[in-house]
Amino acid sequence: VAHDGDGDRCVVCDELGQVLDGDEVLTILATHALERGTLANRILVTTVQSNLGVDAAIRAAGGRVTRTSVGDRYVIEGMLRERANLGGESSGHIICSDISPTGDGLVAALKIIEVMLATGQTLSQLRQRLRKFPQLTAALKVAEKKPLETLPGLRATIQALETELGDRGRVLVRYSGTEAKL
Repeated sequence: VAHDGDGDRCVVCDELGQVLDGDEVLTILATHALERGTLANRILVTTVQSNLGVDAAIRAAGGRVTRTSVGDRYVIEGMLRERANLGGESSGHIICSDISPTGDGLVAALKIIEVMLATGQTLSQLRQRLRKFPQLTAALKVAEKKPLETLPGLRATIQALETELGDRGRVLVRYSGTEAKL
């Protein structure tokens, strides 16, 4: 377990020295909670950036994923709306609302240790609960953040890619909330 500076992100690595991302932590916590019957409403709240493998793992365990915009605030709003007790971001911001109303890295790390103790599995074994789908993330610098629907050809390009992917993938295009990037 490492401290990220402000304590709101869960940063853990397995016994092999491999760092887990937030999607892996969320999947471990959510599938364990589903097995124990403690995932409120059987819902995990994540953002639009989480890997589609999270949805598949949670669905296979008998739950469902609800997605929100990127940001703790939106995850918390989604959790309140869905009456969920677990949510977070792929960046490692994990919210266990039955313990704390905001993201807390130490709480999330302790919950991971709790799962390890309960299952007798190592973290490298537990992380296998998530089979990540192939994913590519790219960012382009922009001079201004024009409404996406006003960008010529963008909608058609997205639709063509979504048609090609079918139900095997998705396309997410959004502006960064903190940088001049698309």
